[in-house]
Amino acid sequence: EPEHDQGARDAEGQGQEEPISTLPGVAGSQFERPTVGADIDIAPDIEGTELRVYVAHFKSGSASRDRTLRLNQATDDANHFASYIATRADARIYYAGDLNAEPGDEAIEKLLEPQTTLTRQIVVDLNNASPVTRPISGRILDHLLYSSTLSGAMLSPFIFNTATFTAN
Repeated sequence: EPEHDQGARDAEGQGQEEPISTLPGVAGSQFERPTVGADIDIAPDIEGTELRVYVAHFKSGSASRDRTLRLNQATDDANHFASYIATRADARIYYAGDLNAEPGDEAIEKLLEPQTTLTRQIVVDLNNASPVTRPISGRILDHLLYSSTLSGAMLSPFIFNTATFTAN
């Protein structure tokens, strides 16, 4: 049974439970940090889910085993997306996280296979125009991906780096 967030409130401000769950079909014990997701009802007058958001944090490290674990999690997630899209062609998916992989790495390429319809969103730090998400190493390890149904809907993606961010 999923854990519940006791802090959620209904329209009258009363507490209500909202499930916090991992991807269907992904065993929580299979990955150190399983991908989590939420269905978002942006416009209550429209029936159904308008947006499905996922957050992932893949295994870090440079050992062969670490790369394999990242690829395995990316494969499970990609298979889930393809299955979801196959049953719901209008599905809007937004996927973000610390994937501990750089653009072009096998895990990222797996997530971008045609059946997922995902595209990698290019993001930069608004204050220095850098795409680097791990400044200490100069690497891009954090990613935003979106389904083809969200093409044209991405307004202003950016890196929120507290060391360089200024409120605008």
